[in-house]
Amino acid sequence: MPWTLLSLLALHWLLGRPDPGPLLPGDLLARVRMARARTLVVQYQHLDLRDLDQADPDVLIVDSSRDGSGAGEWTRAEVARLRERPDGTSRILLAYLSIGEAEDYRSYWPRQGSPPSFAGPENPRWPGNHRVRHWTPAWHRVIFGTPSSFVDRMVDRGFDGLFLDTVDSCEVWEQEGRIGACGEMADLVRHLARHGRSLRRDLVVVANNPFPIWDQPGIRGALTGAMSEDRFFRGGRMIRGRALEEALSPLREARRGGLAILVLEYPRTAAGRRDLTELCRQEGFLSDASTPSLDTIGHILAPGTPPREGR
Repeated sequence: MPWTLLSLLALHWLLGRPDPGPLLPGDLLARVRMARARTLVVQYQHLDLRDLDQADPDVLIVDSSRDGSGAGEWTRAEVARLRERPDGTSRILLAYLSIGEAEDYRSYWPRQGSPPSFAGPENPRWPGNHRVRHWTPAWHRVIFGTPSSFVDRMVDRGFDGLFLDTVDSCEVWEQEGRIGACGEMADLVRHLARHGRSLRRDLVVVANNPFPIWDQPGIRGALTGAMSEDRFFRGGRMIRGRALEEALSPLREARRGGLAILVLEYPRTAAGRRDLTELCRQEGFLSDASTPSLDTIGHILAPGTPPREGR
C-alpha cells in the first residue's frame, strides 16, 4: 500500500522525536525529512554564504563544484558549512547530477583526444552538454559504484542527497529510434538510488521533470521527491485552465504517494511570483522563483509568506 504524505507525517509525529533514526527504513526516513521542509533554494553558481544564511532555506540544491571541475568540488568542511543553518541545525543539501547529459567541463571528460564512448550529440541549446548513452556500463561507472564515481564521492563529502537532472533526455532517444530508452533511464535511476542508500541509508533522491519514466516499475519507490521545472509559465504568464490541470495532475498524484514536490520557475514579474506563491500554497509544494542562470538566490516562496521584492 503506497505511503501518503499524511501517513508519513503521522508516523513521524508518533515517533515523537526529531530524528526517527534506525526505526524507519532509509527511503521512508528520507521522505520524512523532506516532508518537514518548507523552503527551497536552487543555486548552481556564485553561492555566497552570507546570502545563504540570510535566506536560510530548508532545502538547498547546489552544483557539486564551484566551477564544474573536479578541482572545484566542495570539500567535506565546505559541505558541512553549506548544511549548517544560522541556528546550528542542519538543512538538506542536494548535489546536482546530470544523468542524461554529459558536460565537457567535468572531470570525467578527457582533456585531449576523442570524446568518451558514452557521449552522444551535443545539445544545441547548451554548448558543451552532450546527450549520453545512459544505458552503457561506461556511463554507469561514471555515475556510481566506484570510489571515484559521482554518487560515491558526494556521499563521502557529506551531501544529504542527489538532484538528478536531464532524466527526460530518454524521450529524445526514443524519438530517434531507441525503443526502451526510458525504461533504461528508469533502470539507471533505480540502481543509482539503491547503491546510494547502501552508502547512506537515508539518502534523498529528487528527479527533475521525471515524467517520461513516471510509470516505470519501482521509480516512485526509488525517488524521495520530484521537481517540476519551467512548466507553469508561458510568455511570462502562468498557464491556466486545462493546461494547468494537466501540469498539476502527475504532481498531485506523486504527492499523494508520499513524494515531496519541488517547483522551480522563472516568473518575470511580481504578479507572476504572487501567482506561483498562491499555487504552491494551495498544493503544498516547495518552490523557488529564480532566474534561468540560477546564479543568485531567488524569491523563496514559503507557504503563507508573500514573495520578497527587490532582490
